[in-house]
Amino acid sequence: MRPIITRLKELPGARRVGAPVLRAARAAFNRGVVYIYGVDSHSLVDVRSTIPCLIAPIDRLDDRRHLPLMRAIYPDWIEDCLAMGGRCYLATLEGRVIGFAWLTDKALTLDCVGWHEELRKGTELIHSCGVDPEFRGRRVFPYLLSCIARERLDAGANHIWVEVDRKNHPSRRGIERVGFSLIRAIHWHLVLGTARAAERSP
Repeated sequence: MRPIITRLKELPGARRVGAPVLRAARAAFNRGVVYIYGVDSHSLVDVRSTIPCLIAPIDRLDDRRHLPLMRAIYPDWIEDCLAMGGRCYLATLEGRVIGFAWLTDKALTLDCVGWHEELRKGTELIHSCGVDPEFRGRRVFPYLLSCIARERLDAGANHIWVEVDRKNHPSRRGIERVGFSLIRAIHWHLVLGTARAAERSP
């Protein structure tokens, strides 16, 4: 005998009735986990993409090549990235921006969950990364992480962190490919627009 819940899902109109209720429940109460991965010079793995893209930081304040792709992936986060300071690194293919990642040595800030902490000296954070959907699966993301981490560790940083949502399994695989290991887990919940967050063991 099949479970009752399976049969309920098969009832005509069950999806139409249930979907708005689920959306309302998620709007009233939401939760998740942000993972923080870390790497140092001993564990970093040099990774290459499967396409000949180039990785370089933006050196001019008037360089806006990354904004169209950022708007497509993070339409509400551009100002936050600029406010956090640091540098934006681009992955380009024949002049076309196909990926980006931001780096800061100031703070780990998760505005949507109410989390903010100053980074210790020698620790730098990679955040707000994105790859053009057309080029996903070509190791652009791990190559971007590898190049940034290598540059910053060679420049004297002790640890490089990167943040990622626990449910983002493709990004987590790319992060782990570069040698990053899970070091922290920030659990959050949002109740009627009020955010709460706490760190727990990963």
